[in-house]
Amino acid sequence: MHAILTLSARHLQKVPCSLTSGPEPDYRLLEQYHHHEALTAFHADFHNNAQSNQDAVLATSFLLSFHACSILDFKLVIPAEDSSLTFLRYIPSVLADRSDASQNGRFQALVEPRLFLPHVTPSMGPGAQFMSLLNHLPQDSPALVHRDIYVERIESLTLYLSTSTSKDLQPSVLEELLSCFLRWQSLCPDEFVDLIGELDGIALVILAHYYAAAAYLLSRNRGKWWWWHEKPGYMVGTIGDYLGREWEHWMQWPRGMIQRVGNLSSR
Repeated sequence: MHAILTLSARHLQKVPCSLTSGPEPDYRLLEQYHHHEALTAFHADFHNNAQSNQDAVLATSFLLSFHACSILDFKLVIPAEDSSLTFLRYIPSVLADRSDASQNGRFQALVEPRLFLPHVTPSMGPGAQFMSLLNHLPQDSPALVHRDIYVERIESLTLYLSTSTSKDLQPSVLEELLSCFLRWQSLCPDEFVDLIGELDGIALVILAHYYAAAAYLLSRNRGKWWWWHEKPGYMVGTIGDYLGREWEHWMQWPRGMIQRVGNLSSR
């Protein structure tokens, strides 16, 4: 319940709607209070009672993740954290002993989308451009220590990035693809999340590609997923500013896509 009220208070700040003649409640304070209560209950249930209360833990994971997606709080200090990754990555643990929840449960569309986007080696587009930059790094570049995880993550994104060139996607497919985007976050390996926490440049570039592709889908799905509209542009801009001019070539596609879709929060 606290997670629902947290997200509701956030929504009321984004879309003000006065239903009374008096002053509106301070939704920011309500959001902070319910968020604290939701986190306290969530961590207690997850560590002590997750298997016996799976539906509640699963629903709370999504609600807190949706809330995290609406908060622009990516701090450029180590350890950095993309907070929306945190709660989505709880979901595989919750479902580890109960596959029926992903196949038949009420959260099926988000946990196990009907569309499956496999890993693919990029041969064109932004993924291929990324691989070209990676392959042209000097042989003694310290970044090559993590080459395997970079390649695995960009291959996992190849088909997601290809959606940014598709102009004939139907509304139902757009919704399903957005669910797939959330699932991509839930399946990010620990090694990649650790690199994000260390503000590793190439890992941040991959994350910027992810958010840029998500921004395109959100721009095609107007009026829905309000809680994610601001974050893609914020993340790409924040990452680009942090990396600076030395990374302009790496950030060319994500920044170009954000400029192309414009301000999603005004839609």
